[in-house]
Amino acid sequence: MDVLWVSQIKSLMVTFNVLLVIWPALFLYHLVDQAGGIRAIALALEGVIPDRGWLLVVQAWMLTAVIENLSGFGLPIAIASPMLMAL
Repeated sequence: MDVLWVSQIKSLMVTFNVLLVIWPALFLYHLVDQAGGIRAIALALEGVIPDRGWLLVVQAWMLTAVIENLSGFGLPIAIASPMLMAL
């Protein structure tokens, strides 16, 4: 019975650790979205890369790699997904 409680407490601690990454990412997304930044970045990328297929490749592959290298963990999906939806 003790192993069950320890495993449940450990899983709650791991979940909280993941939420410490997700909550600020969601806050940052909503802050940038309210300021119009997501749409501005999407429009800027559309102006630079006219072909929609290449634009999606650049944004989904290259931009997420840059964001992940800058942040150090799996934050790019939280940032690039709304930008892909804006396109």
